[in-house]
Amino acid sequence: MKTLKKIVDPFNYYSGERTLAVGILGLLAAALVNRLGGETSRGIVSTGYGELSFLQVLCQILAAWIVLSTLLYLAARLLSKSRIRPVDLYGNQLLARIALLPVLLLGALASLRTAALQLAETAPEQLAANLPIGLIGFGFAALICLIWFYLWSYRGYAVAANLKGWKAVVSYIVCYLLAELAGGWCTAWIAQW
Repeated sequence: MKTLKKIVDPFNYYSGERTLAVGILGLLAAALVNRLGGETSRGIVSTGYGELSFLQVLCQILAAWIVLSTLLYLAARLLSKSRIRPVDLYGNQLLARIALLPVLLLGALASLRTAALQLAETAPEQLAANLPIGLIGFGFAALICLIWFYLWSYRGYAVAANLKGWKAVVSYIVCYLLAELAGGWCTAWIAQW
């Protein structure tokens, strides 16, 4: 039972140093998957397809992580009366990104990439007549991974900042929305190198 709790909510069991170390491994794996699958980051959790170098893909993921983590760290410093350790907050946010890895692996499949690119060129009437079951399954898997990411990201923030209730929820949502805007700009800029 305790093992399950550590998987569901690792932030109460592991130090920021440990979550950062595991998160770095996840970050490198995500960058490799993105590069091999021709995927790019377009914000905090948004992805697309394009041919970028490994360094560009790695920098996009780093930018998305750093932008969100920095905004959350600033919010934690403003709202929490506790001493905030940056390694806890940044490590927890990097570990939370591991939840996105399964959807990146699926998105890297050549058949799914082809279907997704064809879908972008399909008229809505044709799409309604011939629903792409594989893409619907991918969408469902992506939704599960996104929920997992948001739960872990929020929980990692709340634990590291020692925040609860409306302060934690509202500050997380505001920081996430700001990070999505800034992260989208950063990742687009990196893609233009």
